[in-house]
Amino acid sequence: MSKIKIVTDSSLTIEPELVEKYDITVVPLSVMIDGVVYSDNDMKEEGKFLNLMRNSKELPKTSQPPVGVFAEVYENLMKDGAEHIVSIHITHTLSGTVEAARQGANLAGADVTVIDSTFTDQCQKFQVVQAAKLAQEGASLEEVIAKVEEVRQKSELFIGVSTLENLVKRINAEGLDFGIWFEPEMISPESRLYEEHPDWAFTVPGRVPGLARNQLVLDISREEVADYIFEKMAKAKPNADDPEDKDVKASKTIFKFIAALKTSEGNLFEETGLTVKETIHIFMDSEISRETLIAASYVDGKLVTDSFGLAEKVSKSDKNEAVELLEEETKANYRSAEDKAEYKKAICAIGAIFGVDVSGQFDSWTK
Repeated sequence: MSKIKIVTDSSLTIEPELVEKYDITVVPLSVMIDGVVYSDNDMKEEGKFLNLMRNSKELPKTSQPPVGVFAEVYENLMKDGAEHIVSIHITHTLSGTVEAARQGANLAGADVTVIDSTFTDQCQKFQVVQAAKLAQEGASLEEVIAKVEEVRQKSELFIGVSTLENLVKRINAEGLDFGIWFEPEMISPESRLYEEHPDWAFTVPGRVPGLARNQLVLDISREEVADYIFEKMAKAKPNADDPEDKDVKASKTIFKFIAALKTSEGNLFEETGLTVKETIHIFMDSEISRETLIAASYVDGKLVTDSFGLAEKVSKSDKNEAVELLEEETKANYRSAEDKAEYKKAICAIGAIFGVDVSGQFDSWTK
């Protein structure tokens, strides 16, 4: 029997066959879901934890093993003949497990070397398995510790998430909002999209495409490009496949306006198939579009008329209609607006799209 025993915790993912083959002791962490405490041993069934977490009313909370559990594990191993124990655990930046292991070793009076793996999951497993292999082969304590350090130095861990749902919950619990930044107009020449559709990027005939941050710019004035971008972005938003969703309708309208920039002539509303009234209602009904238009129409706090460069494509009669409809909208809804300053900005930003400045008239509308 090996004189050195290896202990770790359940934050790693390790095959039961390896645990048995190399006689590794795995101390389970615990998780509390809606007031019920589960051991990691209770979560071995595939998908069980994810299902419990998905249906929980509150965010699950994890906890390191108690000091007493570590003390008991170490005492039992020493009674079974271990001369030394190497205990390798999840990084201290994610859990207090390492400190609990150290306290447990002191309590047990056992000969334990506690190691912070500085990792979790697979990179932690690599250290544990290599240490267990050497221990089983009869290596010295110094050789085992040196191998663990060697593996650690050569390891790099990348962690991804399958869903942002719980990250959003956690941020919301702190009183913050969660946002996702999209930069849909950019494309990498090394991407699959560019490989399939190189003509979708802006280029100048006869010239080598110029790169900005190793990227090209997509021509979103092309309907097929706009549709592709919108489809990809929409997947990140609930109800994105609902054509009646207010934010979906507003985003599609903005894309139509961008596409209208392709020509300097023509009528904006004839090209987009929209009416002035419909456009105003679509934008006012969508918080996302209001924020977008405000960001585009205000520079250093000052309103920029014709922020989209579309004013020449809006007839004088359409501009007059826009002013009348914005006045009606303001008189009907301004008093009930929660943030009146933002409401004014939204009204003025929409007017700016049509090439009209209603900021001077707004105050008279609200009297």
